[in-house]
Amino acid sequence: MSDNQKIIFPICLFFLILLSTFASVKKLYALDLKNFKLAILNNEVINPLCFSSVTWNKNNISTAIKELTSCEKYKNIPLEQSENFISAEIKREADGIYRGYAQYSVIGTTTNGSVIINLTENGGGTGHFNSVWKIKKKFEWSEKTEKFEDRIHLISLYSGGDRCNGGVYDVHVGRDEKGEYINISSQITAFMFLEQKKPSYSSNYLLSILNKDTENLKRTMDLSISPYNEIANCALCCSGSKISKMYTNNDFLINTYELNKNNFIYGYETELPTQGKYQACFNTMVRNEIDRKKNIKFLSMDEKAAFKFKSNFINNCMSECEKNDQYCLKAIVLVCQKGKPKLSENCEQLVDTRGPYRSEDECLDRVYEIKSELPKYRPNFEAKGYMCELNDKKHIKKIRE
Repeated sequence: MSDNQKIIFPICLFFLILLSTFASVKKLYALDLKNFKLAILNNEVINPLCFSSVTWNKNNISTAIKELTSCEKYKNIPLEQSENFISAEIKREADGIYRGYAQYSVIGTTTNGSVIINLTENGGGTGHFNSVWKIKKKFEWSEKTEKFEDRIHLISLYSGGDRCNGGVYDVHVGRDEKGEYINISSQITAFMFLEQKKPSYSSNYLLSILNKDTENLKRTMDLSISPYNEIANCALCCSGSKISKMYTNNDFLINTYELNKNNFIYGYETELPTQGKYQACFNTMVRNEIDRKKNIKFLSMDEKAAFKFKSNFINNCMSECEKNDQYCLKAIVLVCQKGKPKLSENCEQLVDTRGPYRSEDECLDRVYEIKSELPKYRPNFEAKGYMCELNDKKHIKKIRE
C-alpha cells in the first residue's frame, strides 16, 4: 500500500463507518421500555446519561436507587431507542456543537439476580468508549439517611474500550461445565495482544512519540515493545479479539485470544495494519500459522499459547535481520528504459543487496535511495515500481515520482 493509499484509506473507512452509524441511528423504534425497566431498580429506567455520569471514572459505586433513576440533571432529555439499546444525546449549547451521547443495552440477569449492562459513551469526538457493568442490590446501612435500606452497587467488569483499542462487540451471560459466566469479547491491536497486562492507552505513550524517547518509555512502563512506532495500536488497527469468560460462582477468569488474517472493524474487512516497525513481521507470523493449520479463519490461543507466540515474535521479529530471513522485507525496484514501453524486454528488477529490513518504512527508504542513485549508475533507465514485501509475496507497486 502506497503512502497516499495509507492516508486516503483510513479517511474513506472513517466516512463509511460514519455513514453506517448515521444509517443505524435513523433506524429508531417507538419507545417500548419494558426491557429496560429493571426489577432490581423497582421497575424504573435509568437514563443513559445518568448512568454515564454516576459511573464516570469509577470502578465500584454504592448509591441509592432514587439517585440512579431520578437524575435531575438529565430528566428532560428525551430517550431514543434502537433494536436493543436506549440512548440519550448530551444537550447542545448555544454554539450548536455536538457534545456526544450515552447508550446502554441490558445483556441479561445472572442466577443471583445481578443485571449486566453494556454501556457506550461518546464525548463528541470519534471515540466510542465501552464498559460493562454488574448491578447488584444490597440491604445495607446508608450514612446519608442513617438507616438500613436497599442500595445499588455498580461494579465495573470491563472499561475503557474504543474500537480496536478494546472496543466491545459481544457480551452475553452463558453456562458451561464450570458454571455460569459472563462473556465479554473485545477487539485488540497487536500491542494489546503482546502487552496484555498493560493499558491500551496512556498519555505516556503519546509523550514518548513526541519526545522520540521509546527506550525510556519501555523502561518506565516495563514494556517489551513500544506502541505506535514499533507495533500497531491505533483505533483502526485491529489484529484480533480477546474473549474473557468471568465465572460468577468464584470470579474465575479465562482469556482466549483470536488473531485474524485480515482486519475486521464494524463489519468491514481490510488488510492488516502496518503501523509500527515490527507490525509487518507480526502479520506474517499470524498468516503463516493460519496457512500452516489450514481450514481456519483465525488463530485461537489460550494464555499459554499466547505467551509462546509472544516469545516467538520477540525472537523472530525483534532481532537483527539476516539474509533470507523469512520475516524480513526485501527491496526490489523495477526500472525501465526511458521512452520505451513498460515491457519485460525493456525493464529489469534491481534487487537490493544491503537489506533485508524489519519495517516497510526502512525498506521504502532504501527503495527511494536506489531511485535517487539511478542517474549515476543507469542514466538511461527510470524507476517504475517497487516491491517491499517478503520474498515472493504480492506484486510490484507503482513508485512515486
